[in-house]
Formats: sequence, C-alpha cells, structure tokens
Amino acid sequence: MRRFTYQLKTGNEKIRRIFRRRKFLEFIDSLPHQNVFWLSWYAEYVRKAGFSGFMPYSPCKNTKNRIASDAIRKITISDRVVCRDIILPVPENEDAYRFIMSLLENISTYLLEDFGPEISDTLHTAHPSPTEGSYEYTSVRLESGDILIDAGACVGEFSALAGVRGGRAYAFEPMPHVIERYLSKTAAWNPNITICRYALADKPGELIFNADPANSFGASSVNDKKKECRINVEAIDLDTFVERNKLPRVDFIKADIEGAERYMLMGAGRVLREFAPKISICTYHLPDDPEVLRDLILAANPRYVIEERWKKMYAYVPK
Repeated sequence: MRRFTYQLKTGNEKIRRIFRRRKFLEFIDSLPHQNVFWLSWYAEYVRKAGFSGFMPYSPCKNTKNRIASDAIRKITISDRVVCRDIILPVPENEDAYRFIMSLLENISTYLLEDFGPEISDTLHTAHPSPTEGSYEYTSVRLESGDILIDAGACVGEFSALAGVRGGRAYAFEPMPHVIERYLSKTAAWNPNITICRYALADKPGELIFNADPANSFGASSVNDKKKECRINVEAIDLDTFVERNKLPRVDFIKADIEGAERYMLMGAGRVLREFAPKISICTYHLPDDPEVLRDLILAANPRYVIEERWKKMYAYVPK
C-alpha cells in the first residue's frame, strides 16, 4: 500500500509521520469541497489544514493537472473571472478554484478556442467523481442570434456565453441573494441578458423554496426539505412567459433546477411543439429523471432526437 509523508506544525514543533494511503484519503474525504484536481488542489487544502511539506512518496507528474492549473491562472483576475469576452464574479464564500472548474466544464466548448483540446480531456477525466458534462454537445450548441431560456441561471455563465455570441438570454433565477451578489453583476458586464425573477414550473403561482443560508452560490430547490431557510418565490410556466413577453421564438433551453426540470418541461409543451428549441438538461437530481424527462420531451414533440451523456440529456430536432 502506497504511503505519504507529511509534516504537522504545532507551534514551533514539527512532527514527521507516515500515513498510509487509506488514512490520507479519509482525510481528503472529510474536506468540504471535493471537486478539486488531485495533486495541486489537494496539496493546497492540506497546507491550509496545518500540514506542510506534503509530497507523495513517489512524486506524481500529471500533465493534465498542469494544463488545467495553467488555464485557471490565465483567466483569474482579482475578484473577476475573465475568459475572452465573458466576465463573471468570483463567488464570495465559495472556493474560487471550484467555481472556475465548474465554469470550464459548463462552457468548455467555448473555452477550447483559448486553451486547446487538452482542457476537454482534463475536465472529463480528472474529477474524483463523474463529470456533469458541458451544456453544449454535438448538435446542441448556442448559435449566433439564439434566444436562450437559462433555467437556473445562478451566476449566469451560460447566459453570458449566449450574449457574447450575439444572442439574447432570459436568465431565470428565483433566489434574491444569488441575483444580488452574482447574476446582476454578470448581466451588467455582459450584453443581452434579461434577469427573470421566476422559478420555471408547470403553471403560474407561488412556490416555497428550501434554501441553505450558508450557501451563497444557490443550489436551492422545492424538493430538498433539509434546508434551514424557506422563502416564497413566484413561479411561471414557460408557455405563459413566452406568450406574455411576446417572444418571437425560443432557440435553446438550458435547465439545471435541482429536480424541477420535469415541471419546467410540463409547462413548456407549446414551446417545444412550435419552436423545437435545442435542449440541454440535467438528469441527476432525481433517480427517474432520464426516463421522465425523455418521455416529456417526446410527448410534446416526437421529432426530437435525444442523446444522453455524462449527467445531462441533449435534445434537438434535425433541420
């Protein structure tokens, strides 16, 4: 079994110990953020926890980690993340590396133009757990002039991508603190983003959202009853929103709304039937998501071609 050497600082005292791999991994598993790259990021957590001089017994040289670290250094500037024409706020109370990794993953097809194909390889293989995948895949891509429905916009990185590609984004985010801290800044820094303070559902009304007050980055939902804070949010179905705002069409729907994806689709039947937008939707929040979401899409419009990859479902109607 492979062993690791570290030093633990206690005042001026340095104690050397040998930890077996199993013990060290138990320490890693106890960390609050696990979506970090193996060597450079774990070493940083070890240092912050009071360990110094961390070095694997046999040093590991991982080219993919180095490429990803270089990409992070390229795009991080003070309190903002800048990648080409997109400018995003770095979360206040979240690990910046974790956020940037999520950013690189979510819009990796755009960032490939800057960092090369190695980044895609890194993002899809270097995670301790399976990746969620990019919001773009095969024929499901944002194109110039697209009208985007961004359900669960959060910071608004995908809305910003639509904006810089010459499209119009309707960024749906019901959580006031997320809008105030992040999405409003993204909308101010990037063109063509309209903030929509609604939860997308199967019908208009009011919903009780369960939110974690310690999580300034969102991840709130109707389904999670364990959250400590509950707030009332206004809900609307997509068909009503499109009719009320006289949208000429919908070209792309991106949805990551913590298990409410099925209700969003229930309220978007006319949009799917008349406009046949490209769809990129998360499938990991509820165990039966893949089957339920597929059935809802095909019931609204049987012409859809559906592909599943990673933890997402991609749907489009061939032209």
